[in-house]
Amino acid sequence: MKISPPKGFKLLAGNQLLRYGESNRLFCHLKSTNLNESQYVEPYCPCDITSPDCYIVPISTEHRIFIHTNDTNEFQSTKSLRNLDEKNVFYIAGYQLSVTKTANLNIHLDTAEPTEVEFQQLEKKTFVSSTNGFTVGSTLCSSGFFSDEFRCSKLLKCLNGDSFDSITQKCYICDDVNCVTCIKDKNLVDKCVLCKDGYVHIDGVCVKDPHCLVNRLSDCIKCEDGYINYRGRCKEPDDNCQTRNNDNTCQMCTSSSNTVNVNGKCVPISDYVVMRGDSSIIYCQKGYFVLNETFCEKCDNHFGNCDECIGEQCTVCKMNYEFDLNGNCVLKTCKNSINTAIDNNGKCLLPIEHCILYKNEKCVNCDEGYMLESFNKCVVPDLTTCITPNTTGCLRCKDGMYVDNELKCSDCDPMCPTCKNSPDFCLTCPDKRFLKNNKCLSNAELEAVCKVMSLGGDRCYECQDGFYLKDQQCQRCDEQCGSCKIPHICLTCNETNFMNDQNQCVPQSLIYGCSVAITQRGCTQCEEGYHTYKSNQCQKCTDKCIRCLSDGECTICENGTVLNKGLCLSYTTVTGCIEAMNNRCIKCPFWQAPSVDGLYCMNSPVWWVILLAVIGGVVLLIGLILAFFFASLKIMKVQKMKELKRRFNVFKMSKTNLDFVELSDGIMVDKPYVEFCSIEDKVPVDIETQAVLCIGNSNRKVTKVQFSIKTGEEKFELRVCPEMVTLRSGYACEFSLFLTPKFTCKIESTVLIISKNLSTGKESANEFLIKAETVMSTRLDPKDLVDIEQVGEGGFGVVFKGTYKEKLVAIKKMKVFDVSAEGIEDFTREIDMLDKFRSEFIVHFYGAVFVTTKICIVTEFAEFGSLNSMLKKIPSKEVERGLRIKFMFDAARGIQYLHSNNIMHRDIKPDNILIFSMNKGVQVNAKLTDFGSSRNINMLMTNMTFTKGIGTPIYMAPEVLKQEKYTKPADIFSFSITMYECFGWCKAYPMELFRYSWMIAEFVSDNKRMEKSDNITAKEFNLIQDTWSQEAKTRLLIEDVVLRIKDLIE
Repeated sequence: MKISPPKGFKLLAGNQLLRYGESNRLFCHLKSTNLNESQYVEPYCPCDITSPDCYIVPISTEHRIFIHTNDTNEFQSTKSLRNLDEKNVFYIAGYQLSVTKTANLNIHLDTAEPTEVEFQQLEKKTFVSSTNGFTVGSTLCSSGFFSDEFRCSKLLKCLNGDSFDSITQKCYICDDVNCVTCIKDKNLVDKCVLCKDGYVHIDGVCVKDPHCLVNRLSDCIKCEDGYINYRGRCKEPDDNCQTRNNDNTCQMCTSSSNTVNVNGKCVPISDYVVMRGDSSIIYCQKGYFVLNETFCEKCDNHFGNCDECIGEQCTVCKMNYEFDLNGNCVLKTCKNSINTAIDNNGKCLLPIEHCILYKNEKCVNCDEGYMLESFNKCVVPDLTTCITPNTTGCLRCKDGMYVDNELKCSDCDPMCPTCKNSPDFCLTCPDKRFLKNNKCLSNAELEAVCKVMSLGGDRCYECQDGFYLKDQQCQRCDEQCGSCKIPHICLTCNETNFMNDQNQCVPQSLIYGCSVAITQRGCTQCEEGYHTYKSNQCQKCTDKCIRCLSDGECTICENGTVLNKGLCLSYTTVTGCIEAMNNRCIKCPFWQAPSVDGLYCMNSPVWWVILLAVIGGVVLLIGLILAFFFASLKIMKVQKMKELKRRFNVFKMSKTNLDFVELSDGIMVDKPYVEFCSIEDKVPVDIETQAVLCIGNSNRKVTKVQFSIKTGEEKFELRVCPEMVTLRSGYACEFSLFLTPKFTCKIESTVLIISKNLSTGKESANEFLIKAETVMSTRLDPKDLVDIEQVGEGGFGVVFKGTYKEKLVAIKKMKVFDVSAEGIEDFTREIDMLDKFRSEFIVHFYGAVFVTTKICIVTEFAEFGSLNSMLKKIPSKEVERGLRIKFMFDAARGIQYLHSNNIMHRDIKPDNILIFSMNKGVQVNAKLTDFGSSRNINMLMTNMTFTKGIGTPIYMAPEVLKQEKYTKPADIFSFSITMYECFGWCKAYPMELFRYSWMIAEFVSDNKRMEKSDNITAKEFNLIQDTWSQEAKTRLLIEDVVLRIKDLIE
């Protein structure tokens, strides 16, 4: 049977738990420190795989837990179901542990194999240890600390070949992918110490050595030929030595170097070596032989006049040399004394003067400074014809001559400025001729058709007009072309043709209506009545069109026609049109006019007809309005009288039983004076009280009546309704008089009843008496106050000793007062608050004067003055400690009263604590005063900062000095400084240490306080310290202060 939970509920923990809400989290609280005993507080525990959001919670009072297990499969299977938002969670051996409620937990693992440990969003420090180790990532550790990160305190090894960082206590993978093991230097940069196979270690980096054949443990152990192993690296040897003996001599030179090993050194060999071994030359080039097995010596240098040799013997002598009996090469000689010259064949010849070499019985080379000439002679060269002579003949002749087959200079053909090999093989041509096939031809014909010719004059680069270039020759264009690129396509036309829109040259005679000369480009401007056609031709405009556009659209038509959509139409086609001119209709029938574009006639009323109709209508309308106006005046006059009678009770005096008394000028009243009364014949202060007076008109004419009071009246305000009434003869009106007394007083004053005869304009005034007496209130009559003498001065005003109705009082007059409506309203609220104070520890408040020029507050008078004045005048020995404590107790009771009513004093100091008695045993010795800076906390909690400038810096709390928001604890701090001065009967901040107020503010803001004074007891100083804490929230409440001071009294 399937269980269905109620709506909003769900089943958890294998249907053992019914829960309301969305959360799936379960917590199983252990009863012991051994997790495997499975003893839990909750009956639905332990957690099973069906509850992936289930956590085991250790005992909060215990700081250790033991886990014994050999199975981790369940742990692995639940990884994908974890709640990644859960904080302070361990995943160990299939268990999910929540350590949120446990601090400094020790977890010990007893597992057969290393167990994987994972953690999530840890905020609690936890120590984990294991008998066989545990893994965190790739780190195998036996013990370590977990917090926001893991630090292994005892490493077993790093898995997967990872490196261990001794600073972070973690295994990590090296940044170098070719590195197996690395360490971090002082700059925390990886330095590799062991590379992968195939890589070598260079300056902490693993690189591939291209010349290494076999490497092991980051070093190369065998290099390719031509390289040596130097400190585990392959490098080219500086001395070409491949391997060395134990005595550091070379054993074998590199095969790639051109050296042989001579006595343990690699010696370079010459370029004439054909074959060599490791330590000797085997074979040299032809003409050289091996000397001392290390050098190829030239045969001629060793044997003399020898071309080829083998070993230590010459085998072939040079030309004209022969072997003697000793095997040496000597010059051949002729035995005949006449034929002493020898040719290349060894034949003896008759010598030729200055000839040094003979070949096939002829001289082929002469002495230096001589040149071989024909007829087998050596002669001095003629430098006038031969520019470059040689011992074998002339190599180069002057211009106009060439070197012939006998190496002599011969003349060129007259048509060849320069020639070669023969007189008519021309290299250049003279002017007016060009070179073609090494012949100089005339270029007169080419000049006629070519504009730019080649330097040789045989090729053309640019042709004359009428010709085109083909194979560097000029060919004639078609007849109608002026110029062309190919035969049948013209670039320009000749003078009698023009280029049409199809790029064809056609006769200019085909163009009609051109107003300018026609050119090869056609017509550029057409005559009147024609328009441009195909960009350079003219075509006649349509019928009756004087001027048209290029597409034939007409712009100006003949008179009598109308231009419409580019066509010229007769004016008769426009309905109603009588005459047309300048492309538009200009005249239409009566009551019609041409449209703006002149294409149609539209209705157009005649103005003077309309004007006459309008004037007639206006005259008629004015007559109707005047008639309506006078009728309305009559009706309004009647209605006004009815309204006056209804609203202001205007009535006929003859129809009432009131007794009217005449004043003067026909003004009558129903009573001799008006007396206001409300409560026991007295009226309230600052509240309106109403009285009624009826005034009548006995004149024959209509009279206007209104009231007026004296200017500068301080005692009251008077409002009359209605303010003014117009009365006909024999009529009276009931006036309501509203009196508002400004303070407690007795009123007997006159007002003026002003009347004006509307016929004669005469105005008169009658005085009329009003009487009233107010109830007692806190709004005082300034005339009841008498100043005796000034007794003090504060931040807000000056205090006078005086009397109020024969009672001795303190009168505090404001120095500066905001007379605006907002300022009066604030002052009123403060007075209302002071009037509500009902505490024997608060100075009694009599009231205040609200007259703008006489603003003041009246309280009871303290005979002994303020606590501050006593501190200055009376030595400490004359004031007993018990009396000082009583002063502070009474002041604290006053502050307690204010705070209990959510009122802050904001200026607590000895100046504002008044002393009323120095006797012991009386109920009240001191009272709290000066509430000029007090504010209701509920009104000012949201914006109470030092910017208001309230209080004295000596007694200000740190938060006030720092211009932060402050509340009641600020009063407690001020009271702590006041207690310090009262208990110690001294100044809290001596002038010799604190010359300026800012020094005090800086001292307090830096969380510094004065040391205990000798006159202050330990208990008193403990109380002061508990009330002047830097943090406002740690200061005592005023209720606690009162109890502590009461303990001091007892």
